[in-house]
Amino acid sequence: MKRVLSIMLCVAVIFSALGTIGAMGAKEVAGQFGIMTKSDDFESYETGLKCSWSKTSSVIDYHNYGGYAGVPVISEEVAHSGNKSVKIFSRCNRGASLKMINLFESSEVNLGTTFDISFWIYADKDSGVYKSTGDTTDKCTAFTQQEFDKSEGTFFNMVLAGPDGDNYKYRSGYGDPNGSTFVKWNTWTKMSIQHTVQAKFYDDGSADALMNPAVNAVRLYQSGIDYTVNSGLCDTFYVDDVIVEKVGATVSASEANQDGSILNIHTDYYQPLKDYTAKAFACEYLGGQLVNIKSGNEYKVVSTHQSYPRRNSFVLEKKYKESQVVVYVLSSDFANPICRPTTINLIPWSVTEERIASLDDYAQSIIDSSTATYKDNIEEVPFVDGNKYYRSVGAAYTQSSEPDGTRYNNGLVVRSSCDSYIKFSVPDKTDKVAYAYLRLFTTRNGTSNVPGVISVYETGNDWIETNLTHNNAPKLGEKITELEVTNHYVPYYFDITDYINSTLSEGKTEYSFALSATGSTYMSFINERNTGNKYYKPALIFEGVGEDKASYGISSFAGDTFVEVKHTTDEANFDPVDAEKVKTVSSITHFTPKTTMPKLSEYGGWIDGGKYNATGYFHTQFIDGRWWFIDPLGYKYIDMGVAQTSPRMLSDIQKAGFEERYGTTDVWKEQIGEEFRSYGLNGMGPWSNYKTALEASKPLTQTVFKQNFLAAHDKDGWAQDGILEVFSPGFVTSCEKQAELLVSGYENNPYIVGWYTDNEPPASGSMLKNTLSMVLDTSDKYYTYAVAWKWFKARHGEDATVDDITDKDKEDWVELCYDRYMQVVTAAIRKYDKNHMIFGPKLDKNHRGMFRGVGRYADAIGYDYYPNAFTPDRMVVNEWYKWGGKPLMNAEWYVKAHNACNDETDLTNLAGVGYEVPTQRDRGVYYQAFALGMLESRVFVGWQWFKYMDNDPSDITQDLSNIDANKGMYTRDYKTWDEFLAMVKELNINVYNLTEYMDK
Repeated sequence: MKRVLSIMLCVAVIFSALGTIGAMGAKEVAGQFGIMTKSDDFESYETGLKCSWSKTSSVIDYHNYGGYAGVPVISEEVAHSGNKSVKIFSRCNRGASLKMINLFESSEVNLGTTFDISFWIYADKDSGVYKSTGDTTDKCTAFTQQEFDKSEGTFFNMVLAGPDGDNYKYRSGYGDPNGSTFVKWNTWTKMSIQHTVQAKFYDDGSADALMNPAVNAVRLYQSGIDYTVNSGLCDTFYVDDVIVEKVGATVSASEANQDGSILNIHTDYYQPLKDYTAKAFACEYLGGQLVNIKSGNEYKVVSTHQSYPRRNSFVLEKKYKESQVVVYVLSSDFANPICRPTTINLIPWSVTEERIASLDDYAQSIIDSSTATYKDNIEEVPFVDGNKYYRSVGAAYTQSSEPDGTRYNNGLVVRSSCDSYIKFSVPDKTDKVAYAYLRLFTTRNGTSNVPGVISVYETGNDWIETNLTHNNAPKLGEKITELEVTNHYVPYYFDITDYINSTLSEGKTEYSFALSATGSTYMSFINERNTGNKYYKPALIFEGVGEDKASYGISSFAGDTFVEVKHTTDEANFDPVDAEKVKTVSSITHFTPKTTMPKLSEYGGWIDGGKYNATGYFHTQFIDGRWWFIDPLGYKYIDMGVAQTSPRMLSDIQKAGFEERYGTTDVWKEQIGEEFRSYGLNGMGPWSNYKTALEASKPLTQTVFKQNFLAAHDKDGWAQDGILEVFSPGFVTSCEKQAELLVSGYENNPYIVGWYTDNEPPASGSMLKNTLSMVLDTSDKYYTYAVAWKWFKARHGEDATVDDITDKDKEDWVELCYDRYMQVVTAAIRKYDKNHMIFGPKLDKNHRGMFRGVGRYADAIGYDYYPNAFTPDRMVVNEWYKWGGKPLMNAEWYVKAHNACNDETDLTNLAGVGYEVPTQRDRGVYYQAFALGMLESRVFVGWQWFKYMDNDPSDITQDLSNIDANKGMYTRDYKTWDEFLAMVKELNINVYNLTEYMDK
């Protein structure tokens, strides 16, 4: 108790010292953040002054934008502080805005800086509230007296914008409005919006029409209102105490219950220049006295995380209904503020209920229009690879030194004192298999692992993982097989073919295996519960179901002729002690590699592979047990592309290299196609400059990702809050804009393979709870919230709470979200393009609901596949295919070589995911082994290597995941990695012949 009191006293003293942070006139605050750059309390301006001063001045410029309102003036009628504020009046349209320009400098000096733009707003109810628009206020329809009396306030929102002038691309606003806030009538309410300066928003000095991309302004208006009782058009409002401040975080809150006594406190941290630790404190005040305090957990804000903002949340239980809550965010020394104190102002629950109730019919219409089936698999998909894969249904290990202890949440440890047990359910009936394997993936268990022989035993099925102990474990039966296990982060295939074939005839439907070792052997394997690895969970694999070895041939999973390659996942201390035996083109028995290119169509299609339906555009087709793209002329096609292929010249090194190799963009667009084709590469993948590339006389095919549909609409943390805001009319409008930008002018181009629509959107078990508990701070969120609760209550009744969420609900909600996403996105693209394929978003979450939702609309499903292994996880690939029912593309993959790191390249390979291998040739082994695995699955119709060029540490426009790694086929100065590309070529020119070999 003394410790709690001392912490509260310490924090109270700190907060008392910080109390003046938000005061007007303050110039700077100590600490890493909280640096005020501009402030305005309007006290220095002459009363009655019309706000139309110079747009190039160093002070903030205020004026009306969008028409339908009087010119803003300095007023003494009401003020938040002092005696003056800025007033905008006679607003007869929700688009009539107060625009604030010159809030910050849009240039390299602020790159990566997050600004918090905040101010106080006063909505004057007595000046007029309207439920329709007009040319003048006289032509607007005012609220009836009953509506007027019932109305508690209205909504205002903001949009980031550029300066005025025909040359500014974003003068009307960048993207969709956000930052919507409910403002009570005749009450000062704080509003804020955040902006992180990016290079794409620099003022580049362009004077051409709509070409200068500068963003340095905010528009405040009411674009999201629907003219209902608590969403009416406000005639007059006032703004005071404008503050622009550099921040490291922002705070928001939501009610966790209807009476507002329990609050969810959310802190969104922005990407820092250096790592630090922070903590948020929620302080409850009553009559100015501190009566309650609650802190969140310490949060490590890491500069190398790829997606920001990152949210950290905790719960505050208020002691008093009428109290005020202020949230402080401090660095871990409790001295440096990360942002100004935030007073929590929530929308009254009565307003929220009224708004949600008004959306009831809309929510039901969205649910009724869904095509989600909520099934485990798509039963109608063609049977493909002839194998059966089974996940474990139980796994645990025992320890003799603690005979009554249970161990089922961690990895599977095998040593002289520890046996591991794995159980599988096998409901499918078959009389024989060509091969059967128990597949396990090794991991590290501290520094104690010792390689050695692991033996597999038959054992009884009478055990449950949650209560398995050394004392009650079933006895070891017959020894089935053994294997020397020597390396970490490697899949091992224990051959149990003879045992499986001997038991299949018995009708066995459940198998349990025990793993045991003697001597000093000490190894660990991941289990099904392991959350740190999506791939290579324990698997029972039946290869060649219904066949024997003689008729089936060589197994895909093991072979004496395979090539050994070393790798590591610890780039900071490169030590490639781990090795894996993998298949390459030259190691395939009875296959003679070609050394010349096959005969190809102008699109890269395989002319000798037969001719099929020619539509003039690419499409997919299932032919003789394998999925294919079919090119515009009707030939089979596998997309072998390279992502981010563009003439990049954003550093001096890139410029010099480009000048030496190509000289001009016109030369580049012609030459790059010939270079790629010489390596058997036939296309360009996501983030490439497809518009320039398609101007070539002999273009490469283009698998395009250029516009974000979801991220463009939902800018406030869609990647980290796990909420898909796809249910509003605004999402439909936004997607149509993005589709036009993506497709316009290319709808009839035959070299376009298809369109990707987003990059790695979220899918997780927490999405439903996050949505049902979301902060209703924008108009769009009400639609999402209303749909979620309508859908959820239909399952669990009107009294349902988040505590009633089931595992099936979690999965099905993700499917509903992506079903809606794909409906809207597909319709938007089809409005402008009825010819090309649609792939939907580039996925990277191993989530059944996501695949089900995307698969119903996509022609093929793209997945960014980084499994930390040299071959695809065929069990997982098989699941993806059954969930989505469509062929797959590897939309992003790479491996890094250690020998690329030197003083000339400045590379360290610390950025990005995936393996690091010793040499460029080892990168080529990875390319071949992984591509062969994709071909063996018979469901992959292409892959796009990430990426064209290595990262360039001197290119400051790159995100941190792309700053210093050997990912490219070319160096940062446009040289080629010849050893790597030689093996890329060997695989690529044999792809079509390999499919014939594999499909015999």
